[in-house]
Amino acid sequence: MPDHVSCPDSIIVVVCCHVLVLAMLEWHLRRVQTVLDMQDHLKEAYLTYLLGKRKRNTRFNRAFLSRLRSNFDDVLAIGDDSVYVSLFMVTRHTFHEILLPPFRAEYNSRAVRRRVRGSDRNAAKFVRLDMRNMSAKMTLALVLSHLVGNPDTRMRQLVHAQCEETLTRYLKFGVECLNAAWCRIPSSRVSLPTLGEMQYLSSLVERRVGGADGGVLNGTFGFIDGSMHTAQKPTCSFKEREYYNGYYGCNGFKAVYLVAADGTIRWAKLCPGTAYDNTVYESLALELHDRIPHTLPYKILGDSAFSITRVLVRPYTSREIAAHPGRDAEIRSHNKKISSIRIAAEWGMRDIKRFSMFDSKLSIEHKDLSEAYWEAAIHLHNVVARLTNINQTRNVFMRGEANAEILREVESVFH
Repeated sequence: MPDHVSCPDSIIVVVCCHVLVLAMLEWHLRRVQTVLDMQDHLKEAYLTYLLGKRKRNTRFNRAFLSRLRSNFDDVLAIGDDSVYVSLFMVTRHTFHEILLPPFRAEYNSRAVRRRVRGSDRNAAKFVRLDMRNMSAKMTLALVLSHLVGNPDTRMRQLVHAQCEETLTRYLKFGVECLNAAWCRIPSSRVSLPTLGEMQYLSSLVERRVGGADGGVLNGTFGFIDGSMHTAQKPTCSFKEREYYNGYYGCNGFKAVYLVAADGTIRWAKLCPGTAYDNTVYESLALELHDRIPHTLPYKILGDSAFSITRVLVRPYTSREIAAHPGRDAEIRSHNKKISSIRIAAEWGMRDIKRFSMFDSKLSIEHKDLSEAYWEAAIHLHNVVARLTNINQTRNVFMRGEANAEILREVESVFH
């Protein structure tokens, strides 16, 4: 075959190679669009991650992972409050001075364990994991980012510079340490208010509505409501019967929250999806009846899913209104007053569901892990409300607290 015949074939091959390279570059550039909101010193690392090799055993990737880890350490070291709030929903001071010390104490007192592959798969063979993989600070950042942002697996591997198995293991271990450390953090406590706190919280509600109204909203210190957290469909049909909610048409967990006027969660309970709100509330009703004397008017507000008791007030249903035809105007005025202030319960539900962890479906098969994530999110919500002040209920009912504090300081100077 003559030589001049092979020349056009080589040109076609070269052109095809150039087209393929341009297509690959365009695909990588589209991938880069997903991280434009990241810090500038992480963009270069992400490009290197996309274009480089991803085998863990190569010398290149060992150096590259250490570089990524140092980049994220720089973010934690020099990041300001805006960076910390966007990543973890807490300020820099809260992360390093309030959350990290008790978390590090639990981290050092516990052992990260992994199962050893052996012939006997039923035997629980565990060995202590080398603690050099992730430090306490990086593990806390991993847990908080999972609760707040819930990044995908590829983004976790990028930011924390670890393989998927290591991240999953440390995520479970970090949630366990964090839940054990909450008892050492007073701002994260979830407990029913005392009588003194009820008096203060009810004063916030009365100031919001313009003073005590003589009985309908007098003494209201909190709001109760239920929420449905979707979960993955279980493989066992018996579990599906227990967790399937016909009203919402999905499998999940039913959670009932008591939100105080200061935006914090004072009581919460997680149950299977078939549970009714009023059934879950019965245990709380017993505690409130024992805590609140008959002579005090303290109570909470709920919706039509709950029963009216001495410590709970809700709007009347249409059936109840029809049963009293001569009191339509009075009952509708009563419902209007309660509904106008009970909207704070919806604000509380929205503040709880702002954690992106609830956007992904929880696991019924791994119920203990789902409950651990839920418990960590509840405590983190209180920390954010009390220390970061990112809470609509708190901002609405405690709007004048800052000004009142300034006035008290000014008066103390002159006196």
